Amino acid sequence: MQLKSIAVVLVLTFLSIAGCATAVHSDGKTVIIEHGTGDAKSAITMAQAECAKVGKTVFLDGMACPARCVSQFKCVEK
Repeated sequence: MQLKSIAVVLVLTFLSIAGCATAVHSDGKTVIIEHGTGDAKSAITMAQAECAKVGKTVFLDGMACPARCVSQFKCVEK
């Protein structure tokens, strides 16, 4: 039973590292999103939605991927 619990914790930890994009900051000018290495498309989609709220389009300003990625986007005029 204990081995099964450890396996579940490991799987959940892996999923939290590998997936799910989370907006960390958004102010209408800059959007910063933390996401898994395989989740760049979700991050771009999320940034596009944030910039669309202020009538702008998105521009990828930078991305760093240590354990999880942090992407910075700029909201620019269309």
